[in-house]
Amino acid sequence: MTGEEDPPPSVVDRLPLLTALHAACAAPQPGLLPEPPPEPPGPVVPLPAPDAVRVADGLRGRASPVAGFLPRPITAGALAAILAHAAAGYPGDLPGCHEAPVTVTPHVLVQRVTGVPAGAYRYDRRRHALVAAGGTGDARTTALRTNTRWALPEAAAAVVPVGDQATGGTTFGDRWYRLQQAEAGLVVHRATLAASALGLAARIHSDGTNPATDAALGVRGPLRGLSFLLLGTPRPGSTVTGPLW
Repeated sequence: MTGEEDPPPSVVDRLPLLTALHAACAAPQPGLLPEPPPEPPGPVVPLPAPDAVRVADGLRGRASPVAGFLPRPITAGALAAILAHAAAGYPGDLPGCHEAPVTVTPHVLVQRVTGVPAGAYRYDRRRHALVAAGGTGDARTTALRTNTRWALPEAAAAVVPVGDQATGGTTFGDRWYRLQQAEAGLVVHRATLAASALGLAARIHSDGTNPATDAALGVRGPLRGLSFLLLGTPRPGSTVTGPLW
């Protein structure tokens, strides 16, 4: 039993670099959002009206598939709902964030979505459409962990928040890292809840953020993927349910 005479290890002592990172990221450093790099035009695939769903309904049934997905397509309406909720705004301290995330943009690798050709896309929230990004569309690589290599070919789609981790540091300093990670988390966790509310499953595969994924998405220059969420139909009895934390 731990008491005052035997306190738990100090995080400050054990992880001084992590402590310094949190202190630097928490320091307010005012500045304007950097101009995003120009988004290349591409063929546009309009999405249908999103399926009606409340993300809160996904809390109870949120499932993380531990054995991949059933290789079945999902509907374009389901993907539209997932992306619309993932790109929703929030009350924050960045200009424009009440409408949408402003430091990241959701990208999508479509593999099995009814009515949407397979490939790499950028989600255009204002037009509620997918814009072809011109990537390879193939994120498979030997750098992936075993469970990701199993799940990726079977998933219906992958949602990847993409951002520029370098430019914002000019005006926001070290805090830029935290701002982007917060928004990337909002995108993937809202997408997860929307998928759950629709009877689907989602799992974050952090090893999916790598150069092969960026090439598959068609992102280049200062842009890179910041998270990697696979979506699809869960295999019966192969999911772990629970809260987000």
